[in-house]
Amino acid sequence: MDRMPVSGLTRPQSSKDNRMAAAGLCFLVALLMSLSVPRNALWREPGGIWRDTTGKSPGKARPYYNLGQVYEAAGRLEDARAAYQAAVAAKPDYFQAQNNLGNVFLALGREDDAFRAFQAAAAARPDASALTHDNLGYLHFTRGRYDEAIREYRTALEIEPGSGEIRNNLGYVYLTMGRFDDAIRVFEQALAVRPDLDTARQNLARAVEERDRARGARRRQ
Repeated sequence: MDRMPVSGLTRPQSSKDNRMAAAGLCFLVALLMSLSVPRNALWREPGGIWRDTTGKSPGKARPYYNLGQVYEAAGRLEDARAAYQAAVAAKPDYFQAQNNLGNVFLALGREDDAFRAFQAAAAARPDASALTHDNLGYLHFTRGRYDEAIREYRTALEIEPGSGEIRNNLGYVYLTMGRFDDAIRVFEQALAVRPDLDTARQNLARAVEERDRARGARRRQ
């Protein structure tokens, strides 16, 4: 069977916790910039405080992680990559940094590097992030490794069973494999938890259409 396009997948780039944390860090930097303190010049741009901290404590992972989040939120992806890689170098089992590094690699179009980062994050903490397994599922799918994609999406749903997006992605793998009944079932589950998820609604219609077409072809044989 020919590979289907990935347009039917939903692609979350960062988790809610990551987005909230990054926003909080940016707020903290902005607050510090507003204070009249002697070191204000260090904090004029996002990440200044964390760059200063990494210079004083180069062996600590957390300041590099915080710096990476600020850069990622600002769209400075190469700077974010360098910061997350420094965090991982200081603490190789830092699964949050590995996961965010994978997100940055994906945004940079470096899918092989993203795959390795997500694998490292999952190995460090298999139950930590549904997004990590969702991203691994996506990368397996784009390489035609459908069984591995199903495994990763199922793992993601064990961690976050209420995610309509992940259910949609699992259903799309089934649709690609021609497992139409499984696809329909999972798309319906996705819409049950996310009735506004248009991608799942479109995929469901496609799955029903292709199932009926396949049944009609069998009857004519």
